Amino acid sequence: MDRYMPITGIDCTIASLLIDTEAPLDVLHETAAYRIHTATQ
Repeated sequence: MDRYMPITGIDCTIASLLIDTEAPLDVLHETAAYRIHTATQ
């Protein structure tokens, strides 16, 4: 498996986010929570 997994939107073929598959889950969760919190401010 590649280290970085591209995440695309439903209607988009260009990856808008890369997920580090080797990052600890708590770091991924914290980063996701930060991005959601920032986007909903």
